[in-house]
Amino acid sequence: MQIYNRTRAVRGGAVFYIVLFILVFIGMGYFFFSDRGKFFDLLVYFCIPSAVINMILLTFYFVKRNVSGYIFTLFFLIFIAGIIISGFYGPFAIANSAEQNYTNKKYIQAAADYKNLLEKYPTSKYAGEALKKLPDSYYLSGKYNEAIFYLEEAIKKEVIDKDELEVKKIFAECYMQIAKGLAEKRMYSQAAADYLKSVDYFQEIEKNFPDTNDAFIAKYKIPEYLMETAALYRRAELRDDAVILLKQIIDSYPDSDYYSEAYDMLFGTYVSIAIELKIEGNYAESIKSFLKIYEIPSEIIDEKKYETTVLTDYFFSGAPPETIIKAADELFLDARYSESMIAYDYILKNYPDREPEILENTVKAKLYLTDKMEHEVIVPSEPAGSFTGKGTARTTFDNKTGYGLILYIGGPQYNILRLEKNSRAEIELLAGEYGIAAEFDNPDASLRFGNFIYEDGRRYKEVFTIEDTGNGG
Repeated sequence: MQIYNRTRAVRGGAVFYIVLFILVFIGMGYFFFSDRGKFFDLLVYFCIPSAVINMILLTFYFVKRNVSGYIFTLFFLIFIAGIIISGFYGPFAIANSAEQNYTNKKYIQAAADYKNLLEKYPTSKYAGEALKKLPDSYYLSGKYNEAIFYLEEAIKKEVIDKDELEVKKIFAECYMQIAKGLAEKRMYSQAAADYLKSVDYFQEIEKNFPDTNDAFIAKYKIPEYLMETAALYRRAELRDDAVILLKQIIDSYPDSDYYSEAYDMLFGTYVSIAIELKIEGNYAESIKSFLKIYEIPSEIIDEKKYETTVLTDYFFSGAPPETIIKAADELFLDARYSESMIAYDYILKNYPDREPEILENTVKAKLYLTDKMEHEVIVPSEPAGSFTGKGTARTTFDNKTGYGLILYIGGPQYNILRLEKNSRAEIELLAGEYGIAAEFDNPDASLRFGNFIYEDGRRYKEVFTIEDTGNGG
């Protein structure tokens, strides 16, 4: 009987293991209540070796017919339960479900699993992979705002690299899709802002990955989305912002399919701004805005010739001449000579008595423009005689053509001389250096420009002809 009791007693070695496993339980309990993510991560690593050790110990102590065998059996069952729990519950189980859903293209379910893992077990070893896959799952399921949010979170936590090509592609596509949705809801300014964010990412792709197919695609998408944004700005009545984008398309993407369309929209935007200003009674700014259409290439303006004629009458009619002159002078001072000449010509045609007020600026603008345009050079004549002058020279201008001729003469003094066909006129000019621009009312005749020196007390004769070919002589 004594022998039987001795074999049932708990020996010192068993006590050591029992205490050890109790400490393991305490440690796991600490993680369970303080950090569930770490608890489930460590659970399988504690349970597998502990279960193996307990199996050995329970076998040994059962053979010895020691009561410790029952204790180690209990521990063994507990650790086996821990292994089973780690496989069916906790972050491992959720991560496994998420991966299966992702592989099977069930992206909504995958996103729900990844999000659940991050919310319940943010410190788990599976959290990093979940945060990496979550934005992609949202993106593939069409949840673009959520995709952007978690993509930014992943970048902050350095789970993904913000400079990766795929990351930039997802950002670009998400912002574009969000913009489309906002535009459909007529939230134009918000949609425009997201289109521009998409453009920013496409520009980074084009710049940083120039040899990829994605850079090739980006090159075509950028002007397209800039056009979309400009259209949205117009709908939101943010026309100045639309103008900036349209000019960006024109300047940066001249080979784009949207180049001509950008000019058309720019034309319409300038006109819209001008109409609004005229309605407000701000005639000067209205005229200046309208005349910006002449910044557009002449071939495009020529296609809209009838339209521009009608619009010119609309914007200038009703405006006091002094207002038109003020607008023209401001354009001249801003070196917008082409536009200022439209206004000056209107004044000369409709208010000829106001010519002295605009004479100098009109001549200067005309001389500048003619010199910069394609033109024939007028060869100055030699002096044809002399007279008793007092700081002046006398010049005869002879129009030997069947067309009207206008001469813009600028130097020490300014003149606009109009000559009927086959007519001449002599004028006295202050001696000095002059620029002269000649313009015929024959559309086939070339513009002409020349520099002249008229000396004190000398006479000159400038003869203008047009050859049969339409060129001057």
